[in-house]
Amino acid sequence: MANNKTGIITFHNGYNPGAVLQCYAIQKSVEKLNFEPTIIDFRMLKILKFNTYNPLFKGLSFKQRLNKIFNYRINKKKYFFYENFIKNYLKTTNIKYFSLEDLNNNPPIFDYYIAGSDQVWNTVITEENSPAYFLNFVKNFNSSIKISYAASFGRYDLDEITKIKFKSLIKNFNYISVREKSGFFLLKELGFDSETVLDPVFLMSPQDWDLLTNNEYVKDNYILFYMTEKNDLLFKILNFFTKKFNLKVVNLNKTIYPPEYFPSLIKNSTLIITNSFHATAFSTIFSKPFVTVKHSVSNSRIENLLELTNQKYRQIDNINNISNTEIDALTIYDSSIYQDYLIPEIRKSFEFLKKALKV
Repeated sequence: MANNKTGIITFHNGYNPGAVLQCYAIQKSVEKLNFEPTIIDFRMLKILKFNTYNPLFKGLSFKQRLNKIFNYRINKKKYFFYENFIKNYLKTTNIKYFSLEDLNNNPPIFDYYIAGSDQVWNTVITEENSPAYFLNFVKNFNSSIKISYAASFGRYDLDEITKIKFKSLIKNFNYISVREKSGFFLLKELGFDSETVLDPVFLMSPQDWDLLTNNEYVKDNYILFYMTEKNDLLFKILNFFTKKFNLKVVNLNKTIYPPEYFPSLIKNSTLIITNSFHATAFSTIFSKPFVTVKHSVSNSRIENLLELTNQKYRQIDNINNISNTEIDALTIYDSSIYQDYLIPEIRKSFEFLKKALKV
């Protein structure tokens, strides 16, 4: 397919369901537009250290080595689940890149480049590798087009030096979209026009996700619990609803499943309790009742989604003295939300991709 080759750089090898599934979703969405997507297999040392199950991995601290020893079996299981997903579901470059220098010395060549989704513009995460996620290794090969899709800065309390650095990195993008409103306003402050779009997991319909996996991996009714940041209130909420409805609990922080099971585990649950953005997102996709609490670092993306879908009441800050009316509201779901609130935004997000890819 001439002039339709598209390279995507994102956190495709983060060992959590949201990271790999958003990558899978942007890949499938680009394919849907009759383009040829390839994930640039860029693997930051920071993520490799976190992912490894090997306590002898170079560069680990003493504390990290002890953690790898104590959690060897579960880390090894997770490693194989996620590497199998990357191998079986993601179309990656033949070359693996482990540093910014690797990318600059032998850059992958495409007609279009997409940075995103996820917190690819959060320099606390990317550190010295941040220029890679601003596509600085792209040297205008054949007038290639540089696009950001649903990129997130993760934080917005930036000092002036960081803002100047961002301005120099962003200026060469042809099309810019971000995931959060706060990112839109930051870019406006820096002098750039941008659009807000949905996380790519929303670009796939419930039926699309069913094609990935659509099995009942857990028998009986259950509450799905998934925590991306330890939170005592979340445990209290879990205990409250478990006792009230006498349901079993599937705790994704204790039991490791292949990431492709994640959508189906949410679809087949009775209630989701979480502070994860992507668990909140898939609950909304499958029209499942959920309860969430604030995340101390990255709550803006959850708040944006809840505001967009008129579900702010689902993020609670107290479980004491909760009324029966509130319980009813949290444990039922209005299936019209997807059609009324998400479909228009899905169309808008696809329109951005079509414009950027010149469809």
